[in-house]
Amino acid sequence: MKKHFLILYATAVLGLLNASAQSFRPPSVPLVTFDPYLSIWSPADHLTDHATQHWTRREHSLVSLIRVDGQAFRIMGNDPTNVPPMPQVGLTVTPTRSIYEFEDTKVHVRLTFMTPALPNDLDALALPLSFTTWEVLSVDGKGHTVSLYDSTSSELVVNKTGEKVEWTREKAGKLTTLRIGTVEQPVLGSSGDDHRINWGYAYAAAAGNQSKAAIGADASLVNGFVSKGELPASDDTRMPRPVNDDQPVMAFVFDLGEVSSKPATRQVIVAYDEIYAIKYFGQKLRPWWRRDGATAAQMLQKASRDFPALAQRCAKFDAELTADATKVGGAKYAQMCAFAYRQCVAACGLAADPNNQPLFFTKENTSNGDIATVDVFFPMDPQWILLSPTLTKATLVPILTYASSPRWKFPNAPHDLGTYPIARGTDGGGEGMPVEESGNMLILCDAVSQIEGSAAWLAPWWPKLAQWAQYLEPYGL
Repeated sequence: MKKHFLILYATAVLGLLNASAQSFRPPSVPLVTFDPYLSIWSPADHLTDHATQHWTRREHSLVSLIRVDGQAFRIMGNDPTNVPPMPQVGLTVTPTRSIYEFEDTKVHVRLTFMTPALPNDLDALALPLSFTTWEVLSVDGKGHTVSLYDSTSSELVVNKTGEKVEWTREKAGKLTTLRIGTVEQPVLGSSGDDHRINWGYAYAAAAGNQSKAAIGADASLVNGFVSKGELPASDDTRMPRPVNDDQPVMAFVFDLGEVSSKPATRQVIVAYDEIYAIKYFGQKLRPWWRRDGATAAQMLQKASRDFPALAQRCAKFDAELTADATKVGGAKYAQMCAFAYRQCVAACGLAADPNNQPLFFTKENTSNGDIATVDVFFPMDPQWILLSPTLTKATLVPILTYASSPRWKFPNAPHDLGTYPIARGTDGGGEGMPVEESGNMLILCDAVSQIEGSAAWLAPWWPKLAQWAQYLEPYGL
């Protein structure tokens, strides 16, 4: 059964597997990915070839530099152009991590982006963040003076760069947390495909005893680090201002001192607090991580404390899924499964309904932005049937509930529920794909019931499923 669903999951990409496993590179490498709004990728062969960007291809700039014995190198981002890149010597993409390797004649740098998307732990999977971790060691037998720079752009919090933002810094336990957001805060006020979030707050957090922090103009902070290895003593106070006016960024500098053959490790957490995740038939739903009233500061502290255990669990999950997929289809198939897993997780928002049950909403990306599109989650759900039937149910329940309401007047399954993140229903029938969507829903409901050994969970919607089956009798063939 498990092999059957894993094979189904990758059927659409089997035609792409003729290239050698060693030559595989995602069209865009996932870096800081969580949902359709916190979704930052590198669309290049090397992390230093191009600015990092949102999935809509608008810049969501993450920058990282390293100084080795006073000389600066780029390790993430293509600016400043007068600073050379450190040679990239490796890239590995797993179901929960993207791992870059850099090396010159003096040091080796491993830069890891980890999103704890563990399918058997919704609390981990729902953390709205990614961990960025640097490991630096000497490769020539000598000690080297090393410092690191990292910045997160205010581009993360606006739909258009002319929108005004403001910022602050806070303490969250042992973490220094930097926060930025729009002035207007139009929470769940807009929707669409080529659209970025402009409500809630982006955070960058790091251990206070290991870092110096500043919020200020991108070019000024970068140039200060390149020339002196330093940040300003205080934050920029010229706010609010538009993102395209001396782009504000949240920056950290880490002084590693003299680095030897023993790795020195530092970390930044990039997170996003949406406040509300989904507008569901007029009701604002909290993100799953916020369902019991947790604050961003509490979430960041817990994530930082839990990182060692999360890292071990992610490595174990990556190894097990890769081994299973390799056994089924070989190394190339396993790599495609890893890419697809990352993309699917990043295309969905996880919210809590009024009864604190999970609802999992896809966004139809690079199309028209539909939410809960049946033919979009249909090819995604086989992986959740295998790894987390709860998440499969969480994609199906919104469609089942709406179709069973008096608002839906048709004998077939709906196509979608509106435009992400606003599920308002399509009372007029919406996009017409009646045969496909009815069949998709029946197949998925049957698959979950088979893997769980019971269809009891479908009892509230059994009349609707029977209606769809009867609809398909004359039309399905």
